Amino acid sequence: MDDYSVAATWRMPEGGEPLADHVAASDRLIDVLSPHEGAASVGPDGWQAIISVSAPGAVDALTSAVDVLLAAGAEAGMPEWDLVEARTVRADVFDEENSRPKLPDLVGVPELVDVLEVNSRQHARQLALENPRFPAPLYPDNPGPLWDRSAVLEFKNNWVRRPGRPPTP
Repeated sequence: MDDYSVAATWRMPEGGEPLADHVAASDRLIDVLSPHEGAASVGPDGWQAIISVSAPGAVDALTSAVDVLLAAGAEAGMPEWDLVEARTVRADVFDEENSRPKLPDLVGVPELVDVLEVNSRQHARQLALENPRFPAPLYPDNPGPLWDRSAVLEFKNNWVRRPGRPPTP
């Protein structure tokens, strides 16, 4: 027997009735799933849950987990919506996946100075704004734009640097 994590998503069918109090429904569902190391997220038009189960294989884990989740949903008062997605992952693979960062390594203007090896934040900001080959920021908003470090490094590796100041028009 192996341990598995099973995640499933239910969505309101076309023309269905939205869940009125999804916050209270979420609390109820989380309580019902606690014996299964469960977590849940409930919105007005759908819900997701993940639980842990032991089974001899992934297909058995999926079948068992969906049965548990359907029963938990009924006990928590969830509507009988459509199951639209289910994913089964052996626990060791799940742990390995979750140990890797999900976000790229982000850099702001101060870090651009170091990455690009330029002399000032102003020069880094100018490159980012004026060079059409410079990567777009992943997050352009406050407190300042953030770029994917690997995209900035790729730009740097292909950047043709010229000594001195650029000519003024």
